[in-house]
Amino acid sequence: MSANVWRARCRALWGVLSGVALLAGLGAWSNAVWAGPHWTQECPHRIEHANWCHQLPSEGRMALRVPVPGDADGLWGFVDIQGRMVIEPVYGSVMAFSQGLAAAHKDGKWGFIDLQGRWRFAPRYDDVTSFDAQGVAWAVEQGRLLRLSAAGQALPWLSEAGSFDLDHRSMQEDRAIRVRVTPPSETWRLDTGEVVRWPSEVVELGRPVADAWPVRVRLPSGRNWWGLWSLKQGRWLASPLVLRSELEPLLHADKVAVHRAGGWFFVDLAGQPLSGTRYEAIEMDRPGLWVVSPARSEWAWLGPDLGELHRAQGHVTSPRHEAWGDALVYDLHEALLIALPDGRIEVLDTSEHDEHLHNGWIWLSPKRDGGAPDLIGPGGRSVLSDDERERLKHHRIEFLWEGDPSAAASGAIRALLHPEDDTAEPGVVTADLRVVTRAEWALLMPGQSPADPVVVQRTDGRFGAIDGLGRWVIQPEWLGVEAFHHGLAWGRHPDHDGGSRPVLIGSDGRRLSLPPGALTACSGWSGRWLRCQGAEGDAAGTTFLDPLLAQRVNAPQVDELREARGAWLLARQGERWGVLGPDGGWRVPALADAPEAIEWLDDHVVRVSVHAQGQLTHQLWRLADGRALTPPRRGQSWRLATDRYLVAGEQAGMELLDASGRVVLRTPWWGTDPHAQDGLAWTNPGQQLARLLPDGTLAPTPVHLQDGGEPTTQAEDEVANAQAVQGWSLRLSSRCGQLILHGPSGQQTWPKQAVRCRQP
Repeated sequence: MSANVWRARCRALWGVLSGVALLAGLGAWSNAVWAGPHWTQECPHRIEHANWCHQLPSEGRMALRVPVPGDADGLWGFVDIQGRMVIEPVYGSVMAFSQGLAAAHKDGKWGFIDLQGRWRFAPRYDDVTSFDAQGVAWAVEQGRLLRLSAAGQALPWLSEAGSFDLDHRSMQEDRAIRVRVTPPSETWRLDTGEVVRWPSEVVELGRPVADAWPVRVRLPSGRNWWGLWSLKQGRWLASPLVLRSELEPLLHADKVAVHRAGGWFFVDLAGQPLSGTRYEAIEMDRPGLWVVSPARSEWAWLGPDLGELHRAQGHVTSPRHEAWGDALVYDLHEALLIALPDGRIEVLDTSEHDEHLHNGWIWLSPKRDGGAPDLIGPGGRSVLSDDERERLKHHRIEFLWEGDPSAAASGAIRALLHPEDDTAEPGVVTADLRVVTRAEWALLMPGQSPADPVVVQRTDGRFGAIDGLGRWVIQPEWLGVEAFHHGLAWGRHPDHDGGSRPVLIGSDGRRLSLPPGALTACSGWSGRWLRCQGAEGDAAGTTFLDPLLAQRVNAPQVDELREARGAWLLARQGERWGVLGPDGGWRVPALADAPEAIEWLDDHVVRVSVHAQGQLTHQLWRLADGRALTPPRRGQSWRLATDRYLVAGEQAGMELLDASGRVVLRTPWWGTDPHAQDGLAWTNPGQQLARLLPDGTLAPTPVHLQDGGEPTTQAEDEVANAQAVQGWSLRLSSRCGQLILHGPSGQQTWPKQAVRCRQP
């Protein structure tokens, strides 16, 4: 034997031993040149734990993973109780023997071998479980669940329950195997909870367009094609056999985008091509606006008639876009494409500008000194005159109310203009996108909400306030005015004797009266409320005053009050938040950690999130009478329509509730992205755990249990594993010595004779 081969054999053995791997079966491969793969270094020492390199023994066989030339991951075989390799290592993965059969993975599929390594079930399955004590195993083939018997039978089972992924981590649990299943989509009527019947073999639902529902169907041929179904008519608008679309089709009017044989095409409802053009991608960003990719890194915008509106190159993926009012704006690197709601396309050259999209307008600031800024209005064109552009060169812009859609509706000032040199004057960008500057303005202070006016201090030291069009709503005759706070501000008005007195001002300039003693008894604002101690002769406790509405709320136990929605108030008691009614009574007790944990689903129902005992729970409360509609539950909840709410079920799945808390519908599966439209609700449940009961039915696992079952303790697992390996041991001899495998009835060394080599 040559020295090179001898050293190669030694390197192979040391690669195993240095990782303290539990390996055997080098046999016929030991005289090949091979370097130990990385996985050998991941094998732990202790045999009582199944690991990367071995499984726990069962029925006189222990699965071992051994290194094989040309396979960096190694392959699996089985040794007997004497330590002999009785089933050659040729499998990518295996499971322990049960009922004389072991699952084995070869050539990308699972099958079952017997104790001699012969195939009892040929490798044809996508997923399998081991056989249980009753001689039953479960297998997945082309999305169908099959029931296998140790006698060699394979029976179809529950093909209508969607796609399956068997959970290998669990063996049996009360004779029920855990299964990961993707249930079919469900649709029901919101008013009655009646389940809508779809065509048979429905796998998935898409997002409907008018009455057309994209539906993916599993055909007898095994193909999964999409069609368009009309619920109103109860028939196919375009059947899967007509569209033959492998991906969800897109529909506008009578034009359908379908995916066939790796490409996208436009067809009509009869499946006939509307053109011979093949696209790499088709998207519909809004009805009638198609964004298509005719070739790699090339994109085109098509109108409702499929006529080309614009073409751009250099984008591997579809250009990023965002909503801009009723338009869509696409980032083309050095240009912006604006798709306007009337079907027009405007393209802005931004090679010399940085853009900033705001509520209904686009600010273009120059990248270089001396460049002219610009302001683009909702029509996609500049709204500035040459004089305004020149004036804006010398200003720093401060945008107001970014992301607040109420700003445009309330007619708020859009931005403040701060001078950057002595040639510029302070100013504003008004609600109608005009630039207004005044030499007499010295200081501008926006309020805390878009509806608040902007306080202006003039160069003569007097204060006033302007509205969204730059007009005075509070004349500049005040000695001082604070920034407005939810429609209120403190001002100092001159007295006849030359002094001044504090006055409370409304956003329309009205002077508001306060109860006697309020100025001394009230300390600070809580939203639009003044927090007062003992106001109006109260002996003790806290009173909150609303000067605008001349209301008061007596809430002795409340530490902080915030305006919420309508007449409802968020209130803090200690470290917890709840909801008060206009009369000061609790509608939701102080349960939440923060005001953001109380979410309005509509004007009548709120969702309250609470952290307790290390878990996050959700609960629905009805504000009218302060009644809890649900107990605290894990899992999310949604408002689907008026007086219809979807919540986590008490045991599993989801429940549809009405405004009284009555359960309209129970569905066993849990979905995370429910939708509602035209009186119907639907969901596409994601993969989730279920229990496959002995009779072959599926019992969805409660969403409240971690990993879908009662967890066993680590100590219990270790005891069970230690019992399973009684009589087995593995020992590694020193240096480049032997691997000694000791079984219950014999001992085997590998290789047969000791080797001499240098320690690496």
